[in-house]
Amino acid sequence: MRSLIIEDEPLARRRLVKLLNDNFKDIEIVGQENSVAGSIAWLKRNPDGCDVIFMDVELSDGECFEIFNAVAISAQVIMTTAYDSYAVKAFEVNSIDYLLKPVDLNLLERAVSRCREKLSAGALSRASVAGSLFSVPRIYKERYLIRINSRMVPVKVSEIAYFFSANKGTWLTNKAGESYGCERCDQRHNQAVWQPSQAEFRTCAEVPYRGQPRKGRGFFEMDGRIKNMNMKHLLLGISLIAASFAACNRVEKTTHDWTVNAVVYELNVRQCTAEGTLKAAEERLPMIMAVQADIVWLMPIYPIGEKGRKGTLGSYYAVKDYCDVNPEFGTLDDFDHFLKTAHEMGFKVILDWVANHTSPDNDWVSERPADWYVRDSLGNTVVEYDWTDIAKLNYGSVQMRAEMEKSMRFWLDRGIDGFRCDVAYQVPHDFWSDVIGKFREAYPRRLYFLAEGEDEWLHEAGFDATYSWQLLHLLDKVAQDSVGTKDILRYIEWNKKTYPSDAYRLTFTSNHDENSWSGTEFERMGDAWKAVTVLCWTLPNAQPLIYTGQEVGYDHRFEFFEKDPMPDLPQNDTTDFYINLSSFKHAHPALRSDNSNFAVISQTDSALAYVRWLGRDTVTVSIQFNRPWAWSLSSNATEGAMFSE
Repeated sequence: MRSLIIEDEPLARRRLVKLLNDNFKDIEIVGQENSVAGSIAWLKRNPDGCDVIFMDVELSDGECFEIFNAVAISAQVIMTTAYDSYAVKAFEVNSIDYLLKPVDLNLLERAVSRCREKLSAGALSRASVAGSLFSVPRIYKERYLIRINSRMVPVKVSEIAYFFSANKGTWLTNKAGESYGCERCDQRHNQAVWQPSQAEFRTCAEVPYRGQPRKGRGFFEMDGRIKNMNMKHLLLGISLIAASFAACNRVEKTTHDWTVNAVVYELNVRQCTAEGTLKAAEERLPMIMAVQADIVWLMPIYPIGEKGRKGTLGSYYAVKDYCDVNPEFGTLDDFDHFLKTAHEMGFKVILDWVANHTSPDNDWVSERPADWYVRDSLGNTVVEYDWTDIAKLNYGSVQMRAEMEKSMRFWLDRGIDGFRCDVAYQVPHDFWSDVIGKFREAYPRRLYFLAEGEDEWLHEAGFDATYSWQLLHLLDKVAQDSVGTKDILRYIEWNKKTYPSDAYRLTFTSNHDENSWSGTEFERMGDAWKAVTVLCWTLPNAQPLIYTGQEVGYDHRFEFFEKDPMPDLPQNDTTDFYINLSSFKHAHPALRSDNSNFAVISQTDSALAYVRWLGRDTVTVSIQFNRPWAWSLSSNATEGAMFSE
């Protein structure tokens, strides 16, 4: 059975491809498209080219229903979407099933089975379509929340006699004859704030939940019992109450820019495998896919200088040739193959670009004008800090700037999706604004630029994201019990005042510098590492980073100038943690990197509960900043969805 996949979200497309390849041997994927225009073109070229189409509704340039207006479709259609509001339209275009994302394997098997039956039976009746679309069992509310003074109290449906409207509100009356105003599922509740008294903060309704916590999915409900609770149960309860403030509708998709909700993975080619090559690194891509990263950032892959080299293999950041691959890692052909494979898997790939300096034996030093470099009174190139293996470039040279731009284009022409720019704050504003502007105009695809630096002008120069160094240092102190909630809120306020409201801020608990020179997150943060990771993934404008080894909890400082490979570790509980966290982030527009909406629900010296929202999507985060470091994430998108520890 030949299948066409029409899906614009890389994560959803990769997951669907994997489900089909792993579970349906008779299905051959003959094409993948991500837009209305591309799908129309494919179907016109291949009018009988597929038997079934797995079709997302909202694509990068419009709704999929436009495709049916432009071309006759004889193939069976299975809708795969995050929204249940398109069911009637799906029926009108003869979709045989309607799967909500993330696609469940059992439901997918049902849909494929129906497809096989239809292909065998021939024409499809509209009555059978209606049966297919609306046979999904409904899940109804079991509780309503009512407000009694400042407290939200649950009432079981079985205890309710009837509802009535009065004074522009909705009221319920229980079987004892008592009437109360009940919650209304409208947008106004997104702004609601619950501020418990100190006495209330010590008690909370117990919140048992059922489901599959390992997958980050499930349902929970309040049972109405009020009792003294430990902090972990308290945080879960706060999450439930805050989540109830928001609308119960599914989340809205408001953009198709792949950068806004992306997770970045920093790949250390030298250390990620025993071989330390691009070919071997390519074999790591399925693991990176497993934790649902979107952007693969390759640490510098260029030839390394020998003059002043540190250690045996040298620093990745002492570049001898901007337009070649370090023989240690392979060849240009190996890079091209890595890039092609990564793109086919749905990743975006960015390169680490070192524009501030080169190695002292780069050909530019001896073969280009002397003014391409900063030099001392004797004409020698100069170094910065303890970087004795580099030569600092002079951005006063117009020729050097032009050659730097040309070198960057060399890789953009090969198909990369952007750059992470090393010590970007050391390079002039006008250089970055000039080349980033030119690149965005010259290359039609969406490019992504990440600056190592925390200066606000980097965003003005065109960078999408900047480093959150101050946050990392604060997280270390939080884990060591030397600062608390007030310090975190002061940082959030500083970040809000300093940066544009839509500026991405790269958040992390480790990276190549921190790991090698300061230690792993386990060394620096101990048992707090999960709680502070949740914090840095869910703060306003956060764009989270996973560094090589973190996805399997590898507690080791990589040597920076030597070969020090990571063992081939299997997926484990730490992998599950990152899978759940990535899944939760991708599912919620409220956690987009261009969203700064944030409000505190409640706080103490050692605990914080806050809400993030965007449109109809609301996420509640609760974290305890001391042992046992409890935390929870909850959302209104699927009533009661929760991920916690």
